[in-house]
Amino acid sequence: MLVQNPPLESRTPRLWNALVSLAALVLIGILPALSSPRESAAQEKEKAPQRKSSAAKAVEFAIGPNKFTKGDKIVIQEVWSELGSLANGDTVTVKGTYTLASHYTATLLFSVTEDTRRAVQGGCFMSRPARTGTVPFELEMPITVDGHLHVGFYDTQTGGAFGNVYFGTYAQMREIAHWDVEKWMNQGRRARQIPGR
Repeated sequence: MLVQNPPLESRTPRLWNALVSLAALVLIGILPALSSPRESAAQEKEKAPQRKSSAAKAVEFAIGPNKFTKGDKIVIQEVWSELGSLANGDTVTVKGTYTLASHYTATLLFSVTEDTRRAVQGGCFMSRPARTGTVPFELEMPITVDGHLHVGFYDTQTGGAFGNVYFGTYAQMREIAHWDVEKWMNQGRRARQIPGR
């Protein structure tokens, strides 16, 4: 025995009106999405606000004393400065890449060395976690003490340095050209290295 359902038109008009209304709402919501072209990722990135450094202009800089554990390096590509002095009272942004191979993790530190006899870190610094691999970085810091700028790797457990590169004006780097960065790295080099490095 076959049971036949009556056509939708013969059912209650309320059900029919509800289905037609629902179908219309669905189409109204879908059509604009289908008709507008999707922006590419590049176009969306262009529209995104770009972070502007408070350090206003790129400045010439010199690389000074530096030393790294085998396989590690920090490459400074750009230095931006509000005043151009790279000294106390200035705000400096340093951009570049780091390669960390000797440790699984580290702290990447942008700081000022105040005491030239003991390489004591100054009262101003900016840091971020670092991981194994080659990674771009950008660090910005207001300089609030006299000293010499550097970016380095520091052990996350001991705080000891195991790689540093000093940078600044040509005159600043001539002042510290005789510095032996390796003697300040001995403590950090022993802790938590990847075996065999």
